[in-house]
Amino acid sequence: MIGLTFPAMAIPNGYHVALTHRDRNGALTGTYGSVLVDLESGEVRNVPNEADGTVTMRLDAGGHLLRSVVRSPSTGETSLLVQPVLDPAADRHIDVDARLARPVVARPERASAVSAQAAVVVAQETGGAGYVDMVPGFRGLSTARIGPSRAAPVFTSAVVADFTQPGPDGDFTDSPYVYHLTWVHHGTLPTGFRRTVADHELATVIASHAAAPPARLSVEVSFDDKTWLPVRLTRTAHGWTAHLHHPAGAGFVSLQRRVQTLSNGLQARRRTAPKRLAVAGQLGAGNISGARDRAVR
Repeated sequence: MIGLTFPAMAIPNGYHVALTHRDRNGALTGTYGSVLVDLESGEVRNVPNEADGTVTMRLDAGGHLLRSVVRSPSTGETSLLVQPVLDPAADRHIDVDARLARPVVARPERASAVSAQAAVVVAQETGGAGYVDMVPGFRGLSTARIGPSRAAPVFTSAVVADFTQPGPDGDFTDSPYVYHLTWVHHGTLPTGFRRTVADHELATVIASHAAAPPARLSVEVSFDDKTWLPVRLTRTAHGWTAHLHHPAGAGFVSLQRRVQTLSNGLQARRRTAPKRLAVAGQLGAGNISGARDRAVR
């Protein structure tokens, strides 16, 4: 941080802060997202984006948190920079320099583990509702605390990540294990973070879950005579087929289905609204006009 004085810009009960944003190559950049959080009121002010990366903000007296995310399109890198306490007695210039940031790398030793989700989280208690923000993913992410090394007792940051084993379809359903990793840092944001953990360093929870019972499907038919009769079902490779026998003089047929499951000793039934179909029209994929028996899918 470079401190400069602005002689003609003194403001009663306030001050000016000039911010200069630089990417990982040290060039001035407009690809940033910066906010200033009032530590008393909790008000969050977005810093305007300027093409040359330089902007001046007028702040009320009192402490503020500065959070900046600087993106470097040429390298694909993202830098999270935080100054937890900003309360100078005079106007200031702050160099938000992504070159100060260092990479975040955190994972288990197990080679088959793949990151399911990861983030760096920052949280600040204020006189208002508080402020929480996060930058997702570790790929290309670096972090740095900027500004003086002052105590920030109500500021917290955390490096969090979940790792698991992907299945054949690339998702994480039915993984044989899940790593939930969290490192909390009170009063600061670490400048870079590297950690590889072995299984013996972690608490292990072995969980077993009862399989969900199969659902029971039933279909009923009515020929608009206010009665419902069960329909015979057969299982196919694509689902279920309902076999209907309808009277020759019936003009309409209505179908409804019920799905019944049993969970924790309690029965749960779900019933669909009846579907009313003209016998002389199309039912499913086949024309049932003049027919006595048809398979309905």
